[in-house]
Amino acid sequence: FSVSTVRRALSDLPDVNPETRRQVKEVAERLNYRKNFLASGLVKNRTHMLGVLIPDLELTYFPSVIMGLEEAANRLNYRLLLLHSRYQLDKLLDGLRTLASYRVDGILLSPVPGEHQAEILQTINEIEPPCVFIDEFFPDSDVCHVSTDDRQGMAQAMDYLVNLGHR
Repeated sequence: FSVSTVRRALSDLPDVNPETRRQVKEVAERLNYRKNFLASGLVKNRTHMLGVLIPDLELTYFPSVIMGLEEAANRLNYRLLLLHSRYQLDKLLDGLRTLASYRVDGILLSPVPGEHQAEILQTINEIEPPCVFIDEFFPDSDVCHVSTDDRQGMAQAMDYLVNLGHR
């Protein structure tokens, strides 16, 4: 079979004879063939990987965020590449560049809080994958973000408890 036929058969494209597809997959299984996602990403310019850059793995908040991200990503056939900045600016900036060098399709990050906004935004503008802030964000930037409204959440919790008769 030609390289093109094998590629199409392994990708389950519809223009392959079912018997040819069966034979190709049988040989691939026997040879323990595994798709090279890095090579595929170079050809298609899409890796189906998302970078996640968080400051702390020990806080109970971030593991649950990661589990939710992974569940959503898996449903869309994406995988996560996780890095940990340990609340250090140099690790965060290096992490952004590292994830970009892995050609992830997007980066979700919780930026280091503090006075380093300009450096973080400059690095985000220098790299190619789109970024989304998780939890922490910079109100004056145009970077998309997902966060909670702690005041609103607390107000809803208090209303709930009061409506149950707790005072």
